[in-house]
Formats: sequence, C-alpha cells, structure tokens
Amino acid sequence: MIYLKDNGDLYLKYREGEYYAELYGLQRVEIKGRSYWKGNLSALRKEAVKNLLDDRGLNWKSPEGIKIAEQLKTMYAKLYKYFGNKLHSMFDLNGRKLRHHQIDTLMFACTNKYALAALDQGTGKTITTIMKSRYKNLYPTLIVCEASAKDNWVTSLSEQWGFNSFEFTVVYSQRRHFIQALNEKFIIINYDLLHRSADYLISKGIKHIILDECQRVKSTKTQRYKAVRKIVKALPDAHITFASGTPNTNRADDFFAYLKLANHPLGNNKLKFDLKFLEKEGFKVKGAKNIPILRREMANFMVRYRLEDCWDMPKKNYILYSVKGDGEWLEEYEKEIKRICEEEVRTRQQLENNIHSLNRIISLAKVSIIKETIDNLIEAGKKAVVFGSYTAPLQEVYKLYPSAAYIDGSVGTEKRGDIIRRFRNDERCKVFIGNMRAAGTSIELQNASDVLFLNWAFVPTDFAQAVSRVYRAGQEKPVNIYTILVKDTIDEHIWKLMGNKMEDIDKIIDGKPYNMKKEDIFESIYKYIRHED
Repeated sequence: MIYLKDNGDLYLKYREGEYYAELYGLQRVEIKGRSYWKGNLSALRKEAVKNLLDDRGLNWKSPEGIKIAEQLKTMYAKLYKYFGNKLHSMFDLNGRKLRHHQIDTLMFACTNKYALAALDQGTGKTITTIMKSRYKNLYPTLIVCEASAKDNWVTSLSEQWGFNSFEFTVVYSQRRHFIQALNEKFIIINYDLLHRSADYLISKGIKHIILDECQRVKSTKTQRYKAVRKIVKALPDAHITFASGTPNTNRADDFFAYLKLANHPLGNNKLKFDLKFLEKEGFKVKGAKNIPILRREMANFMVRYRLEDCWDMPKKNYILYSVKGDGEWLEEYEKEIKRICEEEVRTRQQLENNIHSLNRIISLAKVSIIKETIDNLIEAGKKAVVFGSYTAPLQEVYKLYPSAAYIDGSVGTEKRGDIIRRFRNDERCKVFIGNMRAAGTSIELQNASDVLFLNWAFVPTDFAQAVSRVYRAGQEKPVNIYTILVKDTIDEHIWKLMGNKMEDIDKIIDGKPYNMKKEDIFESIYKYIRHED
C-alpha cells in the first residue's frame, strides 16, 4: 500500500485519480514495469498523507496502520531535524533559532511553489515566510502588506533577525519617502499602491511573492486582486506564499482567490466552487456547506498553527461590562431609531449606513465609561490599548489623553513606526488609541496587557487581529480584553451575532464541526431594530 524511503520519498500503488494526485502534488512514476504515485514527505502535509491513506482504506488501529503511523512520525521528525539544522548552519539569524512550527511551515513552503501559511498573529509569519527567499535564493522578493506594516517588516527583520536593511526597497505613495535599496533583494509595497506599480514590479523579474495579510485579496473583483493577478500572470515562474492568521474572514469562498492565484485545482472554476461549497438562496449566499471536503482538498496547500500551539501563552481574560445607557446620546440614539424605522430602505448601502450611524452613537456614549477603566489602569502603573472603528469616538478618547499614541487612517504610514515605538519605549506614553483597521494589524504592543474596545467590529476577524497586537509571542502577562455592552440597544444584538460568526470562522480554519449561521448581519440588526425577528 505504502512504501517509504529514508529520504522521505513516498510511493503509493497507482490508482486512477489524477485530480487527487494534483491536489497533493504527486507524480506518476514507473518502477520495474509497475506504476506508482510518488511524493516526498517534506512536500506533503501530515493531513494530506492521512487523507491519501484513508482513501486507500487503511485502518489506523490495525497492526499495519500502527506500524505505518510510527514510520511516518519517525520520518517527519527526521526531516524536521535535518531541515532545521541545515537552515541554522546556513544562516546566523542574529543567534536566534526558528521554532518547530516555523521549520515545519518553511520546509513545506520550500518544497512547494505555492503555500498558504495560516499562522496566527504573533507566531512569527514575517521571518517564516521570508526565509524561503533566503533558503532558495529567490531574489528579488516582493512583499505586499498593509501600509502600516511596511516599516515593521524592515525593522523586525534587521533588528531581530540580522537582515541587512540596505537590501530593502520600500515603496510609499509619496516619492520623497521612497526608500531605494543599495543591494536590492526585497521590495515592500502596500496593497493599495500595487496597481500603480505593477509594471515597475514586473520589470524587476520577481522570483517570490509574499502576500502578507492575504485576506486583502479575497475578492477577485477588487483592484488589489487584479493587480496581484497581473503580476502573477506576467511572472509565471514566481513562487507565492500567502500569509494570514485569518485567511477566511467571512465566507468559505474567501479561499477561492488564493486558490486561483496558486493554480490550485479548486481555483479553476468559481461557479463549480460555489456550487460545491456555498449555500445560496437565489443569488444570495446564506452560508457554507461541505467544509470538511474543502479542508480535505486544501490539506496540501494550507499550513495552520494557532498561537497556543506554538507558545505557552498566558491566560486571556474577556471582561464584559453591561451598562444601562443614559445621557444626551440616548435621545440621539432613539431619534435615529425612529428615523430608520420610518424610512424606506432602498439599497443595501443605505441599510449599512443606518446601522453604522447607530453604532457610532453608542461608541461615543462609551467614552466616559471607558475613561474610568483607563484611569484605573494608569493608576496601577499599566498601559492601555484602545481600539474602535469610528473616528469621532477615538478622537474623543484622544482629547482625554493628548499624550497618547494615536493611529487612524489619516496618519501617514511613514509616521506610524515612530508612534508605535513611542508607546513601547516612553514610560510617559500610557495609552495607545487605534482604528481597528488602520492599527489592528502588523504592529506589536506586547508591552501592554489591557485592550479596550469602543465597539464590536462587523468583521469579527478585525476584532481578533486587534487583540493579537497585544496577545502575541513575547507577551508574559495575562491579557485582559474589555468590552462594553449598552443594554437595550443594538449593541447586545451585535455581540450575539458576531460572537457566533467568530466561532463559525474558527470552524472553517481549524476544522471543527461546522454550521454557518444563515442570517446576514446587517439585515438581522435591521430586523431587530424594527422588531421583525
């Protein structure tokens, strides 16, 4: 049934099924007149090998199954050790060592042209993904990331891992901030500049493309995706590493864009993908189906590690304050509710704007409540991190703490590194205030252990990403996450909705039993307002 060699080569007796051979990257070979499927364990995820042998009817509890399981365990351990030793003998890395999950991910990425590194925030995606370029000499490497993360890539790799900062070109929207490498090996650009620079990047002959926070190209209809697609089509030999702790942010078909870019069999036809994995009511997506099949067929594409799998992390405490609303804002809120109930909603955008308007009012109401908690934290000698989705409430908090570090979408990317460093290094700077989107990714705030939210994000992974600024590798203290719910408002309903949705997204990524909620978030809130649910 299965033959293993000391170098990790695996042979399976040939059986018709080219589609599954393509999924797992197997090749058909002839040995002494017999046909076999051949692969190497370094290029095969353990889940993929299990799937292959399950398909062959192997009983893992039988003597043969137990023997094969032990062989595989021994062989994988041998491969990890060999690959890790080779890496660390080739590169000094500032005297630091890569951890097991990084070696596992990197070994797989180095033996495959395409890989999705679904590594939680704080597990070391930056060094893990870029080491493929070093190991395989894939220069120049293009790193596409969030605008706020560009400087962090250079700083993290040069200060912590011994990379030469003169090898990085950093592209900014304003030419005067453009940093040109003296010995260019890495080009860093943010997603929103990509379409303007596509021809320039193609001319560089990119060998490796790293799509950091790859959920930013989950829709094949966006300008960001089309820019990436243009570069990939022009450079067919380029390797691609997709990286994100939350590659699926909303629906099962979020994966399709990555699969298409990677020439994966599942990415060949959007209609077939949707029919297989999405539940629809007419043209409207209501949920997902066949998630175990989707995970199975992606088993040799996605590497998944949670933060808790990689480090002994301190406890994460969720603290919920449920308060009764009063004050001037309540009158404004009720007035807005009345307007929405009386108004005929003609478009989805109008519906969403109405919900955001209510959510913004409630967020403003929380400023005075959140101040008391921040003051208590400061008095206890601690630092506080505050996140929200709306500018007005964040600005109100900023007025209360004018010496705070503040980042929203209006703060230029070239300034964000200095702002973050001030919060981390200046003891007088006690508060960090950030927009969940602008400051919720690619920054490190482990010097704080208390995170406060002015509102619950409608995209639950925005919430998770923001928490991960503090709850990440290097955090030594228990992390407290404060959320305020205002009673008898949409706040309570949003909390229930998004809590459920976060659980569902975890199930897609982590393979738990799956049951996607049918309700559309904004429509559900709208029905709640009008007492229709």
